[in-house]
Amino acid sequence: MTARANERREGIAARVGFVAALIAALALAAVARDAQSRRSPSVSGPVLPGWSKLSDRVASLEVTTAAETLTVACAGGRCRLAERDGYPVVANSFAAANQALASLRYVERKTQDPDKLGRLGLGDPADGGGGVVVRARDADGLEIAAIMIGDVRPSGGLYVRAPDDPQAFAADGDRPLVADAGIWLDLEFLPFSRGDIAAVDVTPARGPSYRLERNAAGGGDFALDADPAWSLLTVGAANPTGAALEQFKFADVALAADLAGEATSRHAATSFDGLSVILDIHERAGESWAVITAEATAPEAELAAELLSARVAGWAYKLPGFASQRLARPLADIARTSTD
Repeated sequence: MTARANERREGIAARVGFVAALIAALALAAVARDAQSRRSPSVSGPVLPGWSKLSDRVASLEVTTAAETLTVACAGGRCRLAERDGYPVVANSFAAANQALASLRYVERKTQDPDKLGRLGLGDPADGGGGVVVRARDADGLEIAAIMIGDVRPSGGLYVRAPDDPQAFAADGDRPLVADAGIWLDLEFLPFSRGDIAAVDVTPARGPSYRLERNAAGGGDFALDADPAWSLLTVGAANPTGAALEQFKFADVALAADLAGEATSRHAATSFDGLSVILDIHERAGESWAVITAEATAPEAELAAELLSARVAGWAYKLPGFASQRLARPLADIARTSTD
């Protein structure tokens, strides 16, 4: 009886040992497979398979960041930004975004820990994260493809993931530049290159109006054409205001009808070839906005004035930073009187 019991106990122990060894072996195999999956990509090829063909069906790109959503809609060969009241976007910007999306190819798997996605710039923008979600839709509004774009990788390329999947990937390719309204909008359209402006008439918010002039195209100091009682503080004191609209870029755009009240100041620059660009500057909620008109003071500038007027009609343009102070600087800030 005792011998049989011992045999049974030995048999049970042997079977338990076998099962334990089997479990350990399976666990080791799982660890090895997991390690291998981390070393090697589980996917390869394009991040958006067939995008070059799908892109022909794309009627709009919806770009969402933690700050805002931008919708670029195209129809009849023209693309416009919905959140800027349909303002036209840069002609090749939509094609450039498509090309960048088509270039993305998987390199390897990265983290799928939601707590670590933010380190790759892939935090959900709905929760304030740094990811940029791009959704492509067809003419009926149906989603064709979606991707979340993260930070640029130190070795080149970028990090990506699907908006509804925490699995992150490293990818090669060009980072689509789609998250900034300024990328889509052409806000550097004034025709003045360096040295183009011949004269400027300034009506500041306070103090007298004045005129600045320079003698030759290509540069040179602006002189003050005002009451002889005034003289510039320094030879170049008028240059920042006189040349303010050369190589100028606005910060944003809105409907001019949204501006209430009268303009508080004016800056009118005239080029050597006779094109005059007038900015009537409005203050709104701590920001400066300009309504633009164009006029020709010489026959050769008539076409340029007509084209610019058509382009800016109905729109107001946000001035960057301290531009309004430079454009409409009071005369007392750049000149003194004989009594000073």
